[in-house]
Amino acid sequence: MRAQAMNALTQDLATPRGQDMVNEFMSRLDSNGSVEHVRVYIDADSGLGTYSVRGGNVMVLQPSDLLSSYSGRTGVGFFSYDRIFAHEMGHMAFGNNAFDDYALTNIKNNENAIMEQLGYTNDRMFY
Repeated sequence: MRAQAMNALTQDLATPRGQDMVNEFMSRLDSNGSVEHVRVYIDADSGLGTYSVRGGNVMVLQPSDLLSSYSGRTGVGFFSYDRIFAHEMGHMAFGNNAFDDYALTNIKNNENAIMEQLGYTNDRMFY
């Protein structure tokens, strides 16, 4: 599970939009002037679902979210590590809020953009 997650995260961050995220994270310095670490935790027991700290450097992935379905442009799609990371890293890097009038901003500008750059065409259409 960890190897799959790490491979997906590496692929996501290698895309052009992923590189935008990397640049944003690299600009965040701690009190010592060092780049803050991005932390990704895999937590099978929390029951909270996958979440991240908006504008922060922490994400918690709940594996039960994998293969959940979403409404896609070409039909039903299923969440993968790639899609989940692309989405949550958008919240973290750019502070996109999931629950405001611009909820689809993160899906369109980050999640779908990365997935398209990886060759997936079934864009998510709704939250």
